[in-house]
Amino acid sequence: MREIVVVHFDELALKQGRRPYYEKALVHAIEAVLRDVGPVRIRAAHGRFVVTAGRRALPAGLLIDRLSRVFGIHHLFAGVESARDAASLAAAVVEAARRAAAAEGETPRTFAMRVRGNDREGRARALEIELGSVVAVATGWKVDLHRPDVSLIVELAAGRAFVLHRRVEGPGGLPYATAGQAVALLSGGIDSPVAAAMMMSRGLRIGVVHFHSRPFTSEAALRKVYRLAGALTRWQPTIFGVMVPFAETIQRPLAEGAPTALRTVLARRFMLRIAERLASEHRSRALVTGDALAQVSSQTLENLAVTDSAVGMPVFRPLVGMGKAEIIERARRIGTLAISEEEGDDCCALLAPRNPEKAATVEAIEAAESALPVESMVRSALDSMTRFRVRFEDTDT
Repeated sequence: MREIVVVHFDELALKQGRRPYYEKALVHAIEAVLRDVGPVRIRAAHGRFVVTAGRRALPAGLLIDRLSRVFGIHHLFAGVESARDAASLAAAVVEAARRAAAAEGETPRTFAMRVRGNDREGRARALEIELGSVVAVATGWKVDLHRPDVSLIVELAAGRAFVLHRRVEGPGGLPYATAGQAVALLSGGIDSPVAAAMMMSRGLRIGVVHFHSRPFTSEAALRKVYRLAGALTRWQPTIFGVMVPFAETIQRPLAEGAPTALRTVLARRFMLRIAERLASEHRSRALVTGDALAQVSSQTLENLAVTDSAVGMPVFRPLVGMGKAEIIERARRIGTLAISEEEGDDCCALLAPRNPEKAATVEAIEAAESALPVESMVRSALDSMTRFRVRFEDTDT
């Protein structure tokens, strides 16, 4: 008898001819999120994966916690694997019941027993009664098939039995990197980390770029961004990033030579230009921002359209139709909210006009940029950037 975690897919099951590709990617994602505690054994079993510890014993709770963050997984079951003879099954269901009781925190009083799998001999119902009696005698629990405190599931497959006692929902979606690569603009705020995680869930491998205004903003603001990137490694085990100095390279020239009301939109266009150059260098094909329509003045329909016209790449805005409360709740779920709410300077606030333009036009923006050394400004920012890498095993998340 040994501990197992049974992985059920999300959208992978619908991919038909491409399913082997996605399953292989999911295996790689599982291995990546467990590489600091592995190796683990992953094997296919009737449309799902069974994950067991390798040479080192690993608590099922650790496996469940890590795997519950892997995009592409619909849900997980913790349990034990045993042979299918009567004695082995009886021992397995009692052990599963014990583990379920330990996980509950409170003493369970009721349980349900379900048997699934190949039932050519018509023994499923008889096994439910037989094994249910074993659990009832061992624990003193009563049977409740409608609202049990504990649900025990016995899955019969290929001469073995999986006795499952705990279900945990996964994040769904697709394994990262199956849809390509993109660069996300990461600030120290609430929205942009959520946007990055949402696009990870659609199979994108995300790299990040942060624009900072050092020395006019604090070192704490940079540390906050590093920590946000670290929090995102809960969902993508390694994240590559770039820190781009923005104050001297972009914001000062804008303050000296651009109309005051247009500075915010112009700064956003420079951010996209720089991010697009970085994306092209690393074979990324899209940009990701945390914009939500009409949340602030730079995110009006007109300003977003003018901002996007600076680049040729698609700009994904997964939060565009969401309200702030919904975004905050998502940030809480992915583990970035507490970091985002810490004090920290934002480069966008530096030199921002009191009355920014809310409906910029392409003509006005192009006229303003014609007076600026756009290419040399972009090149100066790129020449001054620094690169970093954050890995899950190097963080305390």
